[in-house]
Amino acid sequence: MPTYNDMVLLATLSYSAFDIQSEWATFSTCRQPVHQWLLASYVLLISSRMLHGLGNQSSESGTGDGEFLVNMRLKETMPHLMFCATWFVVMPGFAIWTVVGSFFTWEVWSHSPECLPPQFLWFTLLWQVVSYLWILAHIIIGLVALSREWGLRLAEADVRALEDPETVERWGMMSQLQSEPVTSGHIGLHSRHGRNTRPGLSPTEIRALGGIKQVDESMECFPDECSVCLGEHQLGETLRCLPNCVHSFHRSCIDLWLLQSATCPLCKVAVPKQHSEKAESFWI
Repeated sequence: MPTYNDMVLLATLSYSAFDIQSEWATFSTCRQPVHQWLLASYVLLISSRMLHGLGNQSSESGTGDGEFLVNMRLKETMPHLMFCATWFVVMPGFAIWTVVGSFFTWEVWSHSPECLPPQFLWFTLLWQVVSYLWILAHIIIGLVALSREWGLRLAEADVRALEDPETVERWGMMSQLQSEPVTSGHIGLHSRHGRNTRPGLSPTEIRALGGIKQVDESMECFPDECSVCLGEHQLGETLRCLPNCVHSFHRSCIDLWLLQSATCPLCKVAVPKQHSEKAESFWI
């Protein structure tokens, strides 16, 4: 739905367009068609706001993420089309047209300033400033979108480095994120590249921890349940015992956990970033 600001913007630009039409004959004597540039610039800006509104509305109903302009992984058709139209058609066109308008304004200011009605001379300059601020705002949004996508790709790479048949069987293809940012339901994907204040370990550091043992009938001392997945330990499954606290979990569970937090899920003791003989001796 259009916001109050959108309605005010539409009313303001509509009034300005009507005013331009009433002074059309005066504008036509200008060295460059500043009046036509203004009208086209209005259309591009309104188109941008319409695409943003439609994209937000369809994204909210489909994914729960209204900030669709920073989500480069939209799967729904409508928000994806709005995303592409905004970033690859409307905003590049608006940026180029704004630069063209700067040239037009300079030409008119230098050679035929008398053709501009008094109320439009300063308004044209003000609109130039507003247009460049609009472009700057979208450049910042674009950088946020790229930064977010880069973070997701790094998180995917971390999980992919730890994925094996056992991990895929238990958790599925966790490295293949969809359109949503990482949430608490995606265990292990709030990695050291995400927003956690306590970064996790890298895949190399996790693999170097040791403390791995396969569940067999000879084992006398191990917990009945993995506190990460809340599943019971079964014969043939692989466990990892953490150094320091020597709590043990499914290896496929705790490895993904350690990507998001370098602490034990049970006791919150910090996990060291190196191999420990203590974990190995626990199984002996």
